[in-house]
Amino acid sequence: MVFVYEFGKKYDLTLRQAFNYLSRYKAIDFIDQNYGFMHTQSFASMIEDMTSYCHRRGASPDEALSQNVYLAKACASQMNVIIEKMFVLIKSLAALLSKTQKEMTMDQVLSTVIHSETYLKVMDERTGLYLLSSG
Repeated sequence: MVFVYEFGKKYDLTLRQAFNYLSRYKAIDFIDQNYGFMHTQSFASMIEDMTSYCHRRGASPDEALSQNVYLAKACASQMNVIIEKMFVLIKSLAALLSKTQKEMTMDQVLSTVIHSETYLKVMDERTGLYLLSSG
């Protein structure tokens, strides 16, 4: 989850946009299968490697950059706090689903969470659900 968030941050994508991009080009599966190696790399290195990986699988070089920006005009420091709280909730949902649905791959778990109605409500600042996060 952290990598998807960092990838999105690099390319000004929402968590959902970043996940969809990485999932479309099977980068989530690649990371899951190579976790032992991948977690030893820096985020910057992983982002470069996964960007190249996606390009080799058919993504255009500027596709990630051309996505809409979700938080373009927001106050950076306040929005970072909100995003961190949202991220904690989403991460918790993914962890819970992963524990209860052991047959699901990481890609399936993240896809289920990111495409859920709960995700939409957590990410909608107007609902205030992120305020329930302790993070």
